[in-house]
Amino acid sequence: MPTFKFRFQSLLRLRQAQLGEARLCLAGLVRSDGLLTTELARLDAATLLAREHIGTRKAGPVDLRARRELEQYERGLCRQREAIRGQQRVLEFEIEQSRQALAVAQRELRLLEELAQREAVEHEAACSRAAQREVDDLFAARRRTLSEP
Repeated sequence: MPTFKFRFQSLLRLRQAQLGEARLCLAGLVRSDGLLTTELARLDAATLLAREHIGTRKAGPVDLRARRELEQYERGLCRQREAIRGQQRVLEFEIEQSRQALAVAQRELRLLEELAQREAVEHEAACSRAAQREVDDLFAARRRTLSEP
């Protein structure tokens, strides 16, 4: 019986590799999103600390220069926070695209695997039919030789 060879084996391997790449890409994007979220939390904490420092007033003269510096620092933190939020929006779009690409790769791989399984079953059935034909032919030949005087 000849061994089964899936006719799209190279395509199947290619799709498996693409699925692996899509998973790695999505994992990297999610990791980047986590880093941005961590940085955003750090900036929020720094902003809160600056606001608390600005809000605390001691008795006596107000140091306007120090207050302006704190306000500038807080504005800088706000700009950084907005830049990170912009990066997160772009990253969310890329993550969604990556998820869709992963779903497509999974679907294509599943279809190829189902096709390979179907072809393997068909191959096995064809081999069984061929073996049965061979047995039938041998049996018929044996019967003919026995029935001849």
